[in-house]
Amino acid sequence: MNNLVSIIIPVYNIEKYISKCVESVINQSYKYLEIILVDDGSTDDSNNICQCYAKKDNRIKVIQQNNSGVSSARNKGLACAKGDYVMFVDGDDVIDVKIIELMMEETSSDNKTTTLVACASTKCRDNLGQKYGNGKSIYFNREEAIKDCLYMKNTSNAPWAKLIPSKIAKSIKFNPKITIAEDLDYIYKILQKIDNEVFINSSLYYYRIAPGSAMTKPFTERRMDGFIATKGIVSHALQKKDDRIIEAAKFRHFAEAFFVLSSIGGEQREYCKQYNIACDEFNKYRFSVIANKEAPKKFRLLAVLSIINIKLAIYLSKLRIRKKV
Repeated sequence: MNNLVSIIIPVYNIEKYISKCVESVINQSYKYLEIILVDDGSTDDSNNICQCYAKKDNRIKVIQQNNSGVSSARNKGLACAKGDYVMFVDGDDVIDVKIIELMMEETSSDNKTTTLVACASTKCRDNLGQKYGNGKSIYFNREEAIKDCLYMKNTSNAPWAKLIPSKIAKSIKFNPKITIAEDLDYIYKILQKIDNEVFINSSLYYYRIAPGSAMTKPFTERRMDGFIATKGIVSHALQKKDDRIIEAAKFRHFAEAFFVLSSIGGEQREYCKQYNIACDEFNKYRFSVIANKEAPKKFRLLAVLSIINIKLAIYLSKLRIRKKV
């Protein structure tokens, strides 16, 4: 199977990590690759490192742009991609040497069937993370794939750790106006267009939570962008009138409200308006989540506890619940 796979890597001030990332890509057992490095206006040595790799490997193309954000960088990569499939890799992450080979083995040979292939991921710091999963594949139809993502079970809402047919990947753009959960907005739209998904239950993608990333920063107003994505998903689900997707979308919006409230924490006075908005959305959907047997039990328990005391429920839940990205 000689299908070309376009690997899109956004790069911004990651001189410490970009070499490990690129090395993990160029050393793939699957060799038919187009590697697109999009430098989003780095001010450190990241661009020079990328240029050096481009001189050594003719599969690598370096694109430069003024700093416009990760969504813009990914969109630029998509516009230039020529492969049959697209995979996103963040520039500070690392991938298993066989990830693309294993994913390509799961793609459909039937040109009439559109299959997305995803795999498990795990955190890494200086060294690769611990591997998880039994290596077996799970097969979903479109509805099952959407629900699996919204319920945060197997498939994450991140664009990485996924092999996406190029005709679908290129038909949708990342929304540059959304700076938090822009990945969920994109992946939800992708899932609307597939016929099925294959999830490889093995951690073949190693992601890094760098200091100062959006996942580790204290609450800012940008965190409310997540509501743009999840509210849009609820609205779309209501239009489609699929009850099971509607309930999954309501759950995901409820979960986003929890993440916002959890992030605000003790800063309620400073962010009173944002806290109240999140509380309203949280309360609006909590009874729906309680009644939803497909929703994760820990979130259903959170919803029950919040009836008694929402602040206590969030405090206790913060000790157990971590956002899956």
